[in-house]
Amino acid sequence: MRGEDWLACGTAALGFDPICGDGTAQSVREAILAAAVVTGIAEGQDATALLTHYQSMLIAAMRRHLLLCAQFYTTGGTGDWWRAQQEALLEGHRWCTGLLAKMPEPAFLLEGTRLAPRQQAA
Repeated sequence: MRGEDWLACGTAALGFDPICGDGTAQSVREAILAAAVVTGIAEGQDATALLTHYQSMLIAAMRRHLLLCAQFYTTGGTGDWWRAQQEALLEGHRWCTGLLAKMPEPAFLLEGTRLAPRQQAA
């Protein structure tokens, strides 16, 4: 989703299942976040921290999306195909959860269209 000097955006970063209807809203949120990350880097903020924040926010968005889709697929039927889809979605959710567990807590808050350092909890 990101490199030292690049960000993947849109379907190059995440591909949402259209069954959920969340793809358009996600693309807008992602574009705002990507613009804020690029602005922060251009203004001299910690590029590594900003890029890590971007990556973790996208993983969190995918994690949420997978759980939402699993709810839709639960109502689709009880056949083998539907059960396999549900299990794949839940496996993806577990995988994203594992990735997020290894990443630092979000270090920034979006204030308008800019990222501001987040105060750490005591």
